[in-house]
Amino acid sequence: MWQTFAFLSVYWTYPTVVDVQYYFPDDFELPAMSICSSNGFSSLCYPNSSIVEFCKKNRLFCDPNHDDPENVSYPTVTARELPPIPRTEYKEMGAQPEDLVNLCIIYESPRVTYCTDQFKTVNVFDTKGLPTNCYAYNSLWGQIHGARMIKAKTLVIFELKSERAQTNQFYTGTPFSIQIALHNPYSLQVNDLLPPPYTSGCYNYTDTWLIRSGRGPRNKRLCTEECFLNETVKKLGCVDPYYIAYPNMEKICPEPAQPWVYEKCRNFCKPACMREDITADIQEQSPLPTSSRGREKAMNAFL
Repeated sequence: MWQTFAFLSVYWTYPTVVDVQYYFPDDFELPAMSICSSNGFSSLCYPNSSIVEFCKKNRLFCDPNHDDPENVSYPTVTARELPPIPRTEYKEMGAQPEDLVNLCIIYESPRVTYCTDQFKTVNVFDTKGLPTNCYAYNSLWGQIHGARMIKAKTLVIFELKSERAQTNQFYTGTPFSIQIALHNPYSLQVNDLLPPPYTSGCYNYTDTWLIRSGRGPRNKRLCTEECFLNETVKKLGCVDPYYIAYPNMEKICPEPAQPWVYEKCRNFCKPACMREDITADIQEQSPLPTSSRGREKAMNAFL
């Protein structure tokens, strides 16, 4: 009994290292949605849109070994084989927002918000290391006042469009596919770690994010990714497209970056003092029913 009271005395005197709270709110932050295309360049650079004609006139490109006259497969290229042109030109050649999103509407009685043109451009490398344009809707990037709050029963209509025909794919070399995940928020868990002198060893990324006008990492993982980006640009003047995941518009390195370039970043970042985790039910369905609009297909996502 004495040990129990002694423990409670210490427990009530000193705060715990972590404070975990659960909420089931009626209002939620408007979820962010990022849209990308695996077909980085949506149009052939050749006037003739027929891939067969293109390969017949550019045999070395479609058939590097030049030993199969019937080879008219879709062109493929690695990131290091791309022409060393500025990333701004790849951005212009890449998928544009009107190529991917047909409509965005938020119905929150009594107001209606049209959000089709309310996006942030995110320039990243895809899984093949190729430069890709992504577009983030309802992003917190540059929004120091925080996310917009909506009622749980708000209707968000996000209509995507995509070309299902492969005649206009440039270099993907992969079959066309569509994958959509609809998230149904269930609960919000807030982990609030106490800063020094407590032993949590956490870092307040929110303060730094506000100082940088709403730009920069908000957690340890993104801090590490930004460190990788900064170190490779500082030491090499370019980025390794197979290693750098943080959004950037830097020059692509012609050779792989060596591990010593990133050595500083291994233990550079600390866990965030404030972390929010949303528990969600995820429903995936593929393929989805579509309505034909010429070669374009439109899909509605109701959140």
